[in-house]
Amino acid sequence: MGVSGKRRITSTIPSTSLRPPAVEIGARHQIEPLRQGELDLLCGILSPLNAIRLALHATAPLSRAGSKRLFEAGVRFLHGKSGGPEAVYAGMGTRRWHQIAKCMAERASGSSMTIEVERPTFDAVPTVEQVFAWIELSLAAGKPVLLRLAKGVDHFTVAAGITATRVFLFDSTGQSFLKQTSCRGSESFYRIPPKALARIAVSRRG
Repeated sequence: MGVSGKRRITSTIPSTSLRPPAVEIGARHQIEPLRQGELDLLCGILSPLNAIRLALHATAPLSRAGSKRLFEAGVRFLHGKSGGPEAVYAGMGTRRWHQIAKCMAERASGSSMTIEVERPTFDAVPTVEQVFAWIELSLAAGKPVLLRLAKGVDHFTVAAGITATRVFLFDSTGQSFLKQTSCRGSESFYRIPPKALARIAVSRRG
């Protein structure tokens, strides 16, 4: 988790024409996502933690101790809320998830930088294409995206890369990507609720 290295925010054309160009947070190739257990539903805590780790990796990589402190801050926040302990095995809603993300972002901020949770401002109910476009713009700006997968599965995760056909995940369950076609149409397996979208933004003070 504390591996040093420069974050690569790239929009590249691979050497083979068989692979579409990707927009991604390059740190996803340098560090591994923290994982949850088989019986807990801690993706609501691990997804913002993993997103913050990606966002900081280029300039201030989180150590194992730092990651543990952020995890503990998320757990304390959760246990301080009504129904918090039950969320460990029963899951949580989007509002609570956003609150945890903001708590962890504030905890990770320091004297030299501010970490914020940003939300999209769509003019109306966005199409799936507009959702994917917002994800791509966020990743191009070096901002990992927090997204909720609903319908066929209910899961909080992190988007770390995107091509014309796939969204690459930095995921606490080990899922590496999802196909964009799996999120389109009334018969799709996944749904990405636009109101659940958020991203992690890092800015320098002064």
